[in-house]
Amino acid sequence: MPLHPLPARRRRRRIILTGVLLTLLGAGGLYAHRLVQMAADRLTTAKRYSPGPEVRRLMAHPETEGLRLHSFTVTTADGLHLRALFVSADASPDGSAVLRERREGLRRCWPELPEPGPDQCRGLVLMLHGINSREEHMLWHARWMVAAGFQCVAWDSRGHGESDAATVTFGLRETEDINRVLAAAQQQPDFPAEAPLLAYGHSMGAANLLQWLPGQNAVRAAVAVAPFAELSTVMETQAADKAGGLLTLLVPLVRREVKSRAGFDPARISPLQSAPGIPCPVFFVHGANDNVIPPEQSALLLEACRAPGTCRTVTGGGHSDALTAGGIQLQAEVLKFFFRQTER
Repeated sequence: MPLHPLPARRRRRRIILTGVLLTLLGAGGLYAHRLVQMAADRLTTAKRYSPGPEVRRLMAHPETEGLRLHSFTVTTADGLHLRALFVSADASPDGSAVLRERREGLRRCWPELPEPGPDQCRGLVLMLHGINSREEHMLWHARWMVAAGFQCVAWDSRGHGESDAATVTFGLRETEDINRVLAAAQQQPDFPAEAPLLAYGHSMGAANLLQWLPGQNAVRAAVAVAPFAELSTVMETQAADKAGGLLTLLVPLVRREVKSRAGFDPARISPLQSAPGIPCPVFFVHGANDNVIPPEQSALLLEACRAPGTCRTVTGGGHSDALTAGGIQLQAEVLKFFFRQTER
């Protein structure tokens, strides 16, 4: 039998419905594409924040915190320039008075803290900041280390602060950058050649540090604040909390976009795989309320380490303020940990 054509009204309705469906599919595709781009942006491009008034004051007058700062430049293997700071004690009367006061505060938590000897360096601490941060933010913790007799080196990681623009690679290139920073620091006039080498990192900086440590037998001890064990786990956790969980379905596309932009697969960034090869003790610090990287990530890392270490979960601490939330008591614990490893 011959097919009868649809009535005009039904044809128009079908055409409209088809158009609406295609429009919705197109809009959904554009939205998904935008989500993938935004997620890849967050992983590969750091935000460059301008220093706040307190940081500017500290950089202009470091002696008010008992610090002496010496700036130097590091050239990476791929030709980038990183800004770095060598941090030591200010020997002026005002600077010395600040450091004495800070040591007195530490001794309320740790009465056995020894007085630093003249021209003596207890150890050199490499300090690695987190994503979207900069070297100056490490100075708030370096104050306590300098007061206890340590010297520090901090730097703007690639693509951060005043360093050259570059994609963030979560350790793929940053681990070699650490070698370059250390080599450049060794050429500085005040470098304490005989001092033990130590390390401290926060978040991304802690993850970079943990991936760098295997084979670094000169490092006596490390402190890792809010590190991730595997970048893919953090991506999945964050994706589940955003856009109604839609990003979870898009994680494979985000991985592909990151690999295209920055040359690495986030699933292969795994401090957990590096942990068994770390030769020195690691003190893990994690905020109990960290909503960026779950505290369980530090516990996994400690369990994977073969060298003896410890883990401290800070009640009330979040992601960016775990060490600060622990107060002077936690600062003293970190210093005691470093002291124990430098006494051997």
